[in-house]
Amino acid sequence: MKKLLWSSLLFLSLLVITACDNSSKTSTIDPFSNSNEEDYSEFEYNYSFLYFYYYKAGTELKSQEYYTENVDTSVYKVEFQDVADVLFMYEDMSDLFTKYYPSAYFDELWALLTESESNKTVGVAVDSSLTVKRVYPNSSAYSAGVKKGDIVIAVDSIFLEGNYDRYTKLVDSSTASTFKISFDRGGDTLKFSLLKTEILLPTVYLDSINGIPVITVTEFTDSTSNINGTSAEFSEILEETNGAKSTVLDLRGNPGGSVDQCSDMAKMLLARGDTIIRGTYAVPDKDYKVQVDSAFATIATTNGIGKGRYYVLMLDSGSASCSEIFAAAITSNLKTPIVGELSYGKGIGQFYIVTNVNGIASATSLRLFDKDGVSYHTYGFVPDFVISDPDSAMNKAVELAQKGTYKRTAGYGTTPIGHWTGPKTKKSAGTASIKNFERDGAFKIIQLPKGHL
Repeated sequence: MKKLLWSSLLFLSLLVITACDNSSKTSTIDPFSNSNEEDYSEFEYNYSFLYFYYYKAGTELKSQEYYTENVDTSVYKVEFQDVADVLFMYEDMSDLFTKYYPSAYFDELWALLTESESNKTVGVAVDSSLTVKRVYPNSSAYSAGVKKGDIVIAVDSIFLEGNYDRYTKLVDSSTASTFKISFDRGGDTLKFSLLKTEILLPTVYLDSINGIPVITVTEFTDSTSNINGTSAEFSEILEETNGAKSTVLDLRGNPGGSVDQCSDMAKMLLARGDTIIRGTYAVPDKDYKVQVDSAFATIATTNGIGKGRYYVLMLDSGSASCSEIFAAAITSNLKTPIVGELSYGKGIGQFYIVTNVNGIASATSLRLFDKDGVSYHTYGFVPDFVISDPDSAMNKAVELAQKGTYKRTAGYGTTPIGHWTGPKTKKSAGTASIKNFERDGAFKIIQLPKGHL
């Protein structure tokens, strides 16, 4: 069943528009004048989407006839031949992230876009000593009262004697659904009957190293173990660590996600009036005749709950898109030092739509800059302390947080990173798979305004 998207262009609720360049891109293509979008074919709907929102449409998008007359349907699977012209058109765009997924992939892709990872679990994560590191909200363990720091001593009357592999075999790898698990808590033995269920996992985790809070963010998404998403999880942990003078923010391996979520989180660390991010986006003009570029700036309108702390940020090559929006916000405003490796360098963002037949399409429309208008796209964030070993990097981050004095001096890379220099890998419907979906995103889900396609 088709899921309803927001009823308006949601990016307008995020962006504070500071300027608008009304000069249109050069194009010889006439947009549609049809006022009833339900009359559009899937091809026409997507052609219109690219025409108005794809930032390279003026130089790359060819005539409708080119795609409908030159598509080779024999290269597509039988079930995708009815959208072969659509797939052919998206493959013709040079941008790596401008893509179309047929309706067969809707459910899986929608979950990837809007939900955190899920897992069938009793609701605890344990370390090698079988000490509970995390208890997941909405899980059986959380409801039963299992707490961080409890130690697993037995499963179904089988004593583990600290054997992590045995625990994994008995619980994580088991097909059973109910377990009687015994925990040691301060010398007392507690027994719980725990049920393994499918839950959305948290995306924000709190640890403490040498008295320094370490907040790890794995992605930015709208629905997690908290129904309000990653930003709500982050807010709760900032409240929990209220009073801390320094904090380590670990975004290593975080591929990005919702622009709303990462922008809201950056605001929590900054002062009223600070600029989170600047950029431009491609949109229709007011008469829906041509594409125009509009400039925007996202501004913090209040003091954040985490304002005033000293932060150390950790990034690596897997830190992309929204992780880099977050990084741009706090490094530009706070001179927050970075520890780790060169980031991915994705300073562009996508709009996603759900089409009339439940296809999902993305078009790169956003181009992002730091508060000073400087682009990090293709270059990435250079760490102040380049350390590839994960443990050594964490030790350095904690050391900096303890001292609380170092200010960022490094900037962005000076040459494009390798993954930005090669040609686009084209994925036809004959080999299409949801596995080709890149999670390194900075995106917003929009609905095309009715009657203006």
